[in-house]
Amino acid sequence: MSATNFYRYPGGNTANVAIGLARLGVDVTLIAKIGTDFHGSYLRSVLSAEGVNLAGLIEDSRYPTAQCYMTVADDGGHIYRNWPKPHAADMLSEEDVCEEIFNSASLVHSSGISLVQAPRRDAVLRGLELSHRHDVLVSFDACFPSGQGGVAREAAMMMMERSHLVKMNLDELAFWSQMEQGTEMSVMVRKVFEVIRPVALIVTLGPGGAILYTPAGEVFCPAHKVAAVCDVGAGDAFMAGLIYTLVSKLSVTGQPARTEALRNLSLEDWRMAGNTGATCGALCTRAIGATETFPRLKDLEAESIQLRQF
Repeated sequence: MSATNFYRYPGGNTANVAIGLARLGVDVTLIAKIGTDFHGSYLRSVLSAEGVNLAGLIEDSRYPTAQCYMTVADDGGHIYRNWPKPHAADMLSEEDVCEEIFNSASLVHSSGISLVQAPRRDAVLRGLELSHRHDVLVSFDACFPSGQGGVAREAAMMMMERSHLVKMNLDELAFWSQMEQGTEMSVMVRKVFEVIRPVALIVTLGPGGAILYTPAGEVFCPAHKVAAVCDVGAGDAFMAGLIYTLVSKLSVTGQPARTEALRNLSLEDWRMAGNTGATCGALCTRAIGATETFPRLKDLEAESIQLRQF
């Protein structure tokens, strides 16, 4: 690689989703760990400006803030290099996860990347335990480095088995269904449901849109056509839009059991959530930074109209 230009943006799956939700007006708290270096100061200032609650953000002077260098290969694929090791994000521990945050939460979102190594893996599993203790819905992005060892894979499987919403792309669907690429999607989906049994499985297909497998039925959400620059973070933007819509719907159902309320959503509710996700995902691709063009709530309706007319 001979890159000479570098662009700095906040990132990480869950941080992207947190920013996306905050822009849509959702009260969101990020549980994470950063260093006391200038990268950590940058992240703190960006997250604060976006309106993300930083009550769960821990500073640790012993470790540097995590950095991820993403390069684009000639075939358009992304190459990620995480540095340095160990970094503060991976040092998030069970003790850093405050139970009080879960008292008023409606939904907790996490990703497979956070399960690669301890102690962060244990912190995420602690969050899963607290979510179930407080009847909080769990959303999980099954993105996962396929070369990781058995302990990390077992933790990811545990997360999926106890999550209400599970999101995968097509490669991840093949990986977790343990089937070859090119296998009919419905066969892979059936296999995944047999193993983890989420309330809903979300399969994102990039420019092919997304399919939601829900209790009310199957929903296809077509992708919007935009002048795309970079697709990094589009899946996170999709999840932010989907979670925003679902949480908004559930807040007016008046049903005390959150899991049951999620199961009782109509096909149109799921379609609306998926289409909002597709809108947010499309808008995200218009800039290099994953969160640079995430929509704000006041712009979402107007942007949706413009996209339909594209």
